[in-house]
Amino acid sequence: MSLPQSIIEEITYNTDGSVAIIKFNRPSKLNAFGQNHYRRIMDLLNLAENDPNIIATILVSSGKFFSAGADTSIGSFIASIQQSETDELSKRGKLESFLKETFLANNTMMVDAFTRHSKILVAALNGPVIGLSAALVMLCDIILTNDLDDVYMLFPFATLGLVSEGATSVTLFQRLGVTRANEALLLSRRIPGRELKEAGVVVTSFSNDKNKLGTEEFNEAVINNMKSRLQGLNFDSIKLIKKLIGDNWRQKIDSSNINEGVEGLRRFLTGIPGEKFQQLAKRQLKHKL
Repeated sequence: MSLPQSIIEEITYNTDGSVAIIKFNRPSKLNAFGQNHYRRIMDLLNLAENDPNIIATILVSSGKFFSAGADTSIGSFIASIQQSETDELSKRGKLESFLKETFLANNTMMVDAFTRHSKILVAALNGPVIGLSAALVMLCDIILTNDLDDVYMLFPFATLGLVSEGATSVTLFQRLGVTRANEALLLSRRIPGRELKEAGVVVTSFSNDKNKLGTEEFNEAVINNMKSRLQGLNFDSIKLIKKLIGDNWRQKIDSSNINEGVEGLRRFLTGIPGEKFQQLAKRQLKHKL
């Protein structure tokens, strides 16, 4: 499927030696994404996957947010389907078809693309990350931050009338621990950068009070850092080690991915998430940003 040029420009791809860089370029929207943006990310992951010269894929961003998650316009689109039909069976049929082809298919395939990516997958957090984007970050092998005080993760699924997405039913408990994961999912509690570092989710912070990097400086520092760390390593060994690690938990991820997708579809069919997204877009819903 060909994507609009605007989508291609908002998520770019380039390589630097053995490193592939996927960059989010939608700062005016806090790098919030629609379904086509997530498809673009998936396509670029596959591009890096099929390049034998690439051993690490780095996700970088722009502006103040790494990604604010799903673009709220999806709610307006879903609501328009609900309101355009007077017959309940016709309305439900069109909505169910749309959601199966977009929400369920995209979310399921996105998680699959991340979990089966054989290269080292790095997320460089220049700022907060929310929702499905945060779930995908939790699937990365290494998570780096610019400034811990500028970073947080938020999984506002309960706020939006949804269920957990992106295999967070598994990954948050693995990486955050039971108490923080329960708070993050059940109470939509944001997890600040310093707690992420304390839990071992974040490996390295590149900025401090004496050395505050701008976003582009941070991105460059991460790329150079990873290139340096890859020197002298055997690429085939890295891929085999990553496979062995992934084999230990992939079954749980796959099961969670399918279950979350089906339950998420059911939630959307109630109409509640669409209404919540509309309220959020109109600033009628208090969001925990």
